[in-house]
Amino acid sequence: MQKKSDLFAEDKKWLTKAQLHSGSQINVLRSDNGGECVSNAFKALDNENSMTHQTTVPNTPQQNGVAERLNRALVEIARTMMRHKDVDQNLWADAIKTAVYIKSHVTSRAPPVDKTQFEQ
Repeated sequence: MQKKSDLFAEDKKWLTKAQLHSGSQINVLRSDNGGECVSNAFKALDNENSMTHQTTVPNTPQQNGVAERLNRALVEIARTMMRHKDVDQNLWADAIKTAVYIKSHVTSRAPPVDKTQFEQ
């Protein structure tokens, strides 16, 4: 997105894709307490889709546990790879991209078992 004001249109597209892809209705949407996320347009979209919009307390990323765990895992994978091969810090972005690739191509204990995120 070029501007924060583009968020509503992008969110509306994402919501449609997510519901079509999963075959399920999204019931709860959680976001930070940013002004762009609590506008009247977002409230109307939530009502239209029968969603509950939960906002987190500002400056508390720990309230979004799943995303924080994923971010932590990706950083740890990238940091480990970089330390193991003694690579310069200017390759950090490439290390994160590689960590995402690895994470999405290994099996998980979460259902469905024996399928990677890439295969789902």
